[in-house]
Amino acid sequence: MTGDIDSATFARIMEALPVEVSFVDADDVVRYFNKNGDRIFPRPKGVIGRKVQNCHPNKSIGKVENILEGFKKGTLDVAEFWIQLGEQKVYIRYFPVRDAEGKYIGCLEVSQDIAAIQKINGERRIAEEGDYLSDVDGLFQEAFYNGTIDGQTNFEIIQLMQRATFAGIQESINEKANKINANITFANPDFTVTQEDPWNVKFTLIVDVEIKDYSRLINERSLPCL
Repeated sequence: MTGDIDSATFARIMEALPVEVSFVDADDVVRYFNKNGDRIFPRPKGVIGRKVQNCHPNKSIGKVENILEGFKKGTLDVAEFWIQLGEQKVYIRYFPVRDAEGKYIGCLEVSQDIAAIQKINGERRIAEEGDYLSDVDGLFQEAFYNGTIDGQTNFEIIQLMQRATFAGIQESINEKANKINANITFANPDFTVTQEDPWNVKFTLIVDVEIKDYSRLINERSLPCL
């Protein structure tokens, strides 16, 4: 797992997921499920500690055992099924869970109603065209929210951009410039934001820069460092 969160927070994250999750250990024993009381397939807490084979109707046990056997042998990476339940289209997937050395430690079941997803057409982006064209601060926040600049992660710059305004960035640069008796002014910013998917935003800024270098210490090499 990447990150640092406590078990209570992780538990709430699992409850917030738009999918139902169940985990069966390497001995086919049910150890966990989320969304208790709000599931497509309701489950009593009594299933915890029971063999998963005892949680399925007899006609399904053979299929369940074949899936688990495939996961254990490493001959199967996923099993998928979908069924119609009234207006719900339920997509059910099973995945093997392995430790860092590749040893099988259990099976993860993930189920969700995809009826609404199947109806999606066209696009609805986070930054719709025209939403932020007159909002300089909003463009800075949107462009750097997802964590990359020109495809490269730079946490120092990202943190600056996420909490800064356009004026604040100019002020930050001038704090450094003033130390060498210079002043830099930005004007006429022209922004372009392109969002190829929910996790990647390309941000382009063209701006007029006026540099007053009273000490004549700024050159092409030192300017990017500011």
